[in-house]
Amino acid sequence: MSDTAKTWRAKSIEKFNLIPVPDEWKDAVPVGTEEMWKRYYNHRIKIEMDCESFFSNDKFDWRDIKRSKCMRKEYLYRYRDYLKNYMKQWKQGMWDNHIVRLTKASLCDGSIESAAQLWPWTPMFGFIDFDSDEPEIQDITFDAHVWSPYVIPRALLLRHRYHYRWRSYGREFRTSWHYDMMEFDDNDDYNINKDVEDFAAELCSDGYDDVRLQLDVIDAENLNAETIRKLRKFLYGTKSEAHKQDFCSDYDFMCLLFASMGTVDIHDGDRECILGYMWYPERDEDKKLRQQFVRDKIPVNKITGRYDPNGEPCADESDYKYCSVSWLEYYMCEATDSLNPISMHYRDPEREDANGQKDDVPYDADY
Repeated sequence: MSDTAKTWRAKSIEKFNLIPVPDEWKDAVPVGTEEMWKRYYNHRIKIEMDCESFFSNDKFDWRDIKRSKCMRKEYLYRYRDYLKNYMKQWKQGMWDNHIVRLTKASLCDGSIESAAQLWPWTPMFGFIDFDSDEPEIQDITFDAHVWSPYVIPRALLLRHRYHYRWRSYGREFRTSWHYDMMEFDDNDDYNINKDVEDFAAELCSDGYDDVRLQLDVIDAENLNAETIRKLRKFLYGTKSEAHKQDFCSDYDFMCLLFASMGTVDIHDGDRECILGYMWYPERDEDKKLRQQFVRDKIPVNKITGRYDPNGEPCADESDYKYCSVSWLEYYMCEATDSLNPISMHYRDPEREDANGQKDDVPYDADY
């Protein structure tokens, strides 16, 4: 059959190696109209071509990056290699730490290449701004599409916004993760540069409302089991327990989702983008808790300070002071029912946890 004679659905299946929807739930999944499949095909082709050419060889064009008006051209070229390496690290971290989670799926032959077919993902940088003197990111947007691996014309449009800047009177900080659901109908907005306010929802966020006090204000209301079921149902056509066992757990699904937005490590973030608040059982009132850890012989990794079932228990309660849990790690594990013996004791930040000045003297932004 010639290409012109093929339907847009057939073209999409062939071009993107889409997997047939299993018989168990195929009748509950919309087949999609030809117009929807046409929009899906053309949009995915464009996005994947943009992603492929974004940092390819000498064809890199800084005009493709939305950036601050005060960002001079010479700085953009100065940091070209810096960003190329950052993208490589993002992709490599995704493959090494998260795509590998799918190698045990029933649809995978055990290879990393096969696993990658189960998480079709297209990453891009959006808005970027640097400190003018150093290659230090002050603002960055990670954009991504995650396409359904099945014959379902759907995709999740994801965005991670990050802002961190020193001021004479304190520090500005905010990090947030957003999602939108694309069904390729007449109502879809295909502008990937749209404002986050136009996304379907904010998944979670952390930031300082007071740049002088620097107290983390966390919003994880939407990072819950209901949201995870909704996203799985949308992307795969099912939220069944059987599919979780055959494909991936809720925890692995969310790790893949956050990594697709540049957050490869939900515990520490990375050297460019911090996550925000980190809880340590280090207060005097936590001593009884640490003593309980000793009695329970809770194993930890002595290097990372994380709970590790393959690690060793600490002999002294004071050693458990350094067992950290990030706010993102806690709320994601809570939503996926995967808290460990240490993270289950996490506590949200209080005023004494603030990183800045805790007195009540108002700051002068013009200082």
